[in-house]
Amino acid sequence: MEIERQKRAGAERMMAGQAAERDPDRAVDLARLFAGIRRRRRWVVIATLAAMLASSAFVLATPRPGTPASPN
Repeated sequence: MEIERQKRAGAERMMAGQAAERDPDRAVDLARLFAGIRRRRRWVVIATLAAMLASSAFVLATPRPGTPASPN
């Protein structure tokens, strides 16, 4: 009992299975999560493509170490 009181305030969130057993309202509803992602599919795809484009541009524009600078 004393050990339970010594735990940090948010420690039960790290133990998802035990927290879900104690309080089912705080458990993650995967069906609702995936339904929400499907409803906003366009936003997910657009954000993913924008992130891929930005990361590719960064990688291509950043000089690699050990390669000589391009001649001007």
